[in-house]
Amino acid sequence: MKTRINILATLIFLVASIAAYSTEPPVRNVQVLPAEEGILKVLYYNPAVKKATVKIFNENGLVFQDQVRIDRNEDGFLKRYEIRDCKSQVFWVEIGDKDMSYRFKVRQDHNGKMYATYWDQSS
Repeated sequence: MKTRINILATLIFLVASIAAYSTEPPVRNVQVLPAEEGILKVLYYNPAVKKATVKIFNENGLVFQDQVRIDRNEDGFLKRYEIRDCKSQVFWVEIGDKDMSYRFKVRQDHNGKMYATYWDQSS
């Protein structure tokens, strides 16, 4: 009887662990990293894809678009974009490929310091 209880408890623990693991959100493979004033860095990782698109928007629409080709020996890229000419204090950076698309809201304060946050389009 004691053995059955131990086996049952182990099975319950195992099922709960698998259920908790399966509900973990996917790891984001994209990040917008503010650098020095007027410079923005885009970090992208997806070993299955060799081409990605970076788009920068302001309140008037598309400002800049870049098609990035990733070398076959690489799994992603880290690329710098100069945005000094983007006169907006708020703009969006969209990074995507054939499998995913992420959008970040970037704010510039009056000193030129930037803050990037993931922007969920559904909210």
